[in-house]
Amino acid sequence: DALDQMSQAAEHSITKCEDQLREEAQEDSRCHDRFGDRWNRTPSDQVPHSFFTQLQQYREKLNLANETNAKLRRKIDAIDAAVFDAVSKKTKEELEADLRSTSATPGQSRLAADPKIEAARIRCAEAVDYLQAELANVKEEVESSRQNALQENPTPSLLQRQEDLDAAVQELLAAHSNTSVLESIQSLQTRCLEPMIASFNEWNSAVVAKIGQAENSRQGKLHAWDSAATALITSSGEAAEGVAFFSRLLDYLGQIDQQIGDYVFARTEEKNGMLRNLQGSYGAPHGQMPSSPYIQQSPTGPYQATYSYQAQSTGASGSAPPASAPWG
Repeated sequence: DALDQMSQAAEHSITKCEDQLREEAQEDSRCHDRFGDRWNRTPSDQVPHSFFTQLQQYREKLNLANETNAKLRRKIDAIDAAVFDAVSKKTKEELEADLRSTSATPGQSRLAADPKIEAARIRCAEAVDYLQAELANVKEEVESSRQNALQENPTPSLLQRQEDLDAAVQELLAAHSNTSVLESIQSLQTRCLEPMIASFNEWNSAVVAKIGQAENSRQGKLHAWDSAATALITSSGEAAEGVAFFSRLLDYLGQIDQQIGDYVFARTEEKNGMLRNLQGSYGAPHGQMPSSPYIQQSPTGPYQATYSYQAQSTGASGSAPPASAPWG
């Protein structure tokens, strides 16, 4: 905003100087048209000065500066509003607190608040409960089978049989193998263990994803803050250079404005004196211009005046004081 205001002030100053020169030249042209050959002074458009050239140079520099202003404005506008407010208005403590709220390791309360994670956790807990219940049933069946086998004495049966002893033992073992118990044990994996593992993996994946999202969010926020801070620092430096440039430009424009004011005042004084002379109201002899502190009489003839502004407008080197090039 400060750069825009300084740019407007520079534009106003250049326009004011140009208007003063044009108005003086138009008044001089009207006098030439009115009095013809009797208006025998150098026309304004032939007076040797470099005011218009200097003003044109300053306007070109102003245009380049305005382009730099626009680039700087676009750079600032490109920063996200929320990020810009964070890095430009918040204190260090506030930024650290904001970062902690986006922790890479979410707490239990934040995990429980996630519907996907909570649903997976419930399914996993139900699978564990089911597995424990089935294991309890199998344990009961195994224990019952063991007690039955212990209570039966196989010796009398073996002694009464005349067949091979090994075959009799195998027959006895087969009678107490309890196939249903073995099948129940074997089916635990498919009925309980595999669903429980799947539920646990689902819950674990949801938790890992949540932590990853938090990490990405944290890293993204840090990156955004870093980019915004870098842009702000760079822009602040460029803005400071811009303020220095416009300050110099306005100083130069103030000087040329003073010089043009002196020039226009001198030409106006000369014009007024000639008008009084031509209209016979001043009392001076016809053809002689009355003296003015801003006009030096030339011995070459009446109204051929030299102006003190000429030495002031060009300076010692004969050229306008240069404003340094736009920044950036």
